[in-house]
Amino acid sequence: MDHLGNHYGVSSNPENKEGWNEILNKINRRKKGSQGRKRAYAQRENYLNQTLNTMPWDNWRFLGGECLDGIKNGKEKTTKKQRKILASWCQRRLRDRISHKAQENRVFPVPYDPRNTSRECPTLKGGCGTVSKANRQGESFKCLSCGYTDDADNVGAFNGYVKTCRSLGSLESPKNKGEKEFLDDKKSEESGSS
Repeated sequence: MDHLGNHYGVSSNPENKEGWNEILNKINRRKKGSQGRKRAYAQRENYLNQTLNTMPWDNWRFLGGECLDGIKNGKEKTTKKQRKILASWCQRRLRDRISHKAQENRVFPVPYDPRNTSRECPTLKGGCGTVSKANRQGESFKCLSCGYTDDADNVGAFNGYVKTCRSLGSLESPKNKGEKEFLDDKKSEESGSS
């Protein structure tokens, strides 16, 4: 999902009948070395390729993504079930594919720290900036300080966008900044001519 709420993957491509989690579960249900597991791996590869190809690369100048190094290690002990799920999740392969697609399309990939992105009240959307674990309840977000509400994924995507822009030294994307300056100039010309 991007900062504007656009989803990529199953919801944007009707050819993808199964979602990411269903594919990972299918891999985990198959025996190692079996033909069914090989087909599930191929389905995972197709899903990744289709999703990356549906993304609007020519509209972007940069792409922010959570820096997920060490996700398989974790901070705490994991259960056997969690390790099995994470083993079939190909974070490095996804990161490499995104880097390759970004390089092909001259998009600058920017990793950011994912901590608290879906727990922080987004100040640029009228929120107060409070970070609290209690702000997020499942898939919904409600700030306990100011009452701002939204979908937790939207809040996380928007806060990730803000972190990306801040790491680049701007609060707006270079493309949007140029469009904004153009529109501001147009408005001043129109108001000056009347």
